[in-house]
Amino acid sequence: MYTLFESLDKRYKEELSAYAGRISGGVHGFSEDGVLSYEEAIIVQMVPDALRPTSCSALSLWGDKTQSGKPITLRVLEWSLGSENQLGFVNAVTHFKNGDKSFTSIGMLGLLDIISAINDDGVFVAILDVGSISQMPFVSEGKKCYTFDIRHALEMYKNAKDVGSYLVENSGDYTFCHNLIITDENNSYCAENCVKEVSDAGKGFSILRDENTSIMNGISWDNKDSLCVVNSYAAKGNQDSFAGNESNIVRWAKYNKLVSEKDKFSVTDVKNLITGEKVNQYDVVNIHSSGTVDLIIVDYETGKIQVAFTGTEGVIDKPDFIDVGTYYRNEE
Repeated sequence: MYTLFESLDKRYKEELSAYAGRISGGVHGFSEDGVLSYEEAIIVQMVPDALRPTSCSALSLWGDKTQSGKPITLRVLEWSLGSENQLGFVNAVTHFKNGDKSFTSIGMLGLLDIISAINDDGVFVAILDVGSISQMPFVSEGKKCYTFDIRHALEMYKNAKDVGSYLVENSGDYTFCHNLIITDENNSYCAENCVKEVSDAGKGFSILRDENTSIMNGISWDNKDSLCVVNSYAAKGNQDSFAGNESNIVRWAKYNKLVSEKDKFSVTDVKNLITGEKVNQYDVVNIHSSGTVDLIIVDYETGKIQVAFTGTEGVIDKPDFIDVGTYYRNEE
């Protein structure tokens, strides 16, 4: 925790330290006592940089695949909801109002890093786990938190290409291999970010994948003007987490089939696509699973962001999507 904390920009360290100090009331250490300590408040910011188990997916449609011609981005966040769906208590949309560095974060109350977020220029970024199939050891020394680097990129850059390029260029310094869905009103990418240890071993590489990138043997994508992301790299020759992984294979194939079945999608069509399954089918791999934390849809025709959060009752088949406003910055 302290190693990763020290890697942060000074402004993030000051912000995080002040937040942790205030919310903890001076309590320190790790204890299951119902009180958020200083250290606990900090370490929850670094879960994606230090812990792995998750299963997410994303889909972007545009051009001939949408009724408006403008992109529609879907993001599915999956995680452990807790033994009593405790994550349902802390769903949050947080507006970081900071002039031309403003952005909206969609995730959990109290998080200052990025799980899913969109800046006021319409650049959306969300994290998806990949990891290393070679089971290389976790390295934190000399590493950076990619979740805070995403925030930096959203604050500093105004389009998906620049955000993606920055994160790919710095990918060797992160703790774990991962995917990022990165979209704006003109482009859609998947940053396949490979850490230095994996790339140095010749097991994978970093690339900003788009619809024109050749994909690996054994999978197929039959739809132009669209981009799909699951928990594996997909660029040809990259680390393959499809082989032997039923979840990745089935979800990729399901998205391919569902996108193929309709000529042009509206926002309503995308909602129906992702909520068309019965959630509690434990013998079936779902794209809308019992581990869904939230579903996010960004409509670049209107700038509107809609989110379906999982509450304390757990995942339901047809959740309500809440309109959380537009990504455009309020100039007042």
